Amino acid sequence: MKRFGPTDKSIHLLNTKSMKAVQNVSIADQCQRTNLYNSGLEDGLSKLESLIAREVYQTGDYGRVTSDMWHLFAATQYLRVPRESDPGKTFTKAVADHWISWQLENNPEFRDQDTSYKLTGNSIEMLLGELPSVLDSMHGLKAQVIKIETPKFILGDKPVVLYNQYCEEVEHYSGLGFTRSGIQLFMPISPKEYLLLYDGLVYDYVKSQRITCADVEALNALQIVQSESNVYFSSWAERDLLISHTQEVGRSLGYGWPLSNHCSICPEDIVHIQTLMPDISLGLSFFQVKRRAARRPIRKRNIPRRDMH
Repeated sequence: MKRFGPTDKSIHLLNTKSMKAVQNVSIADQCQRTNLYNSGLEDGLSKLESLIAREVYQTGDYGRVTSDMWHLFAATQYLRVPRESDPGKTFTKAVADHWISWQLENNPEFRDQDTSYKLTGNSIEMLLGELPSVLDSMHGLKAQVIKIETPKFILGDKPVVLYNQYCEEVEHYSGLGFTRSGIQLFMPISPKEYLLLYDGLVYDYVKSQRITCADVEALNALQIVQSESNVYFSSWAERDLLISHTQEVGRSLGYGWPLSNHCSICPEDIVHIQTLMPDISLGLSFFQVKRRAARRPIRKRNIPRRDMH
């Protein structure tokens, strides 16, 4: 976060719920929660992220960072950030509520029982336990850092965003799995730099394509729609433009994305364990679908990456 602030200790934020911009808040007070992890896990994360920081930020040359290190960096940040819209919790609660509702309607003896319940367990620790399998699934994703001249990229409070331009029109199935053909992962690493991880079997990265203003707005929109409550930015003079853009994105796409894991073509009581991806027509100019991949019919695009060979 230090890279996004005017100083090493402060940063500007925009709260997406109140649409209030706040200048020079303390970085130490952002994106943290007391006793979020057990002490052993926190110590392990601290050592791991110190290693990543040395490799990524202190070399001064992103070209020297290996794909495996980029994968580790992005996967760790993706898994460790709390999500109020946790799809695992949503699915579990939906199943439990459906079962209780059925029992109340069909089992007279059940109506006298206390049907209140509370979901327990640390879902973040469970997610971090999946790090080895996530890294294995990410194997083969290409890494690219794009750069712009003027600092325009913003940082959300859930900075790692999964998307899949290749499967935007695919209904019923989720295209957000790490093993899915066309998977993309986006993460801002400074106001001028953005990390892209992408399926090289589906996309060509067009190096000659200049990053456009529309590209910057689209990548910032991903940060806005996935944020739980705050987005962070480096230039206080840009606050009014950011507020306007955030309001526009919120009206069309909402916040806390993905908002629901109900399928539009399934019955209302069907809940998918994988969160379905809304089609936001990302349309980045520097990604081009390869000819072979483009020939595959839309309805058949949601396949494992290994099947694209």
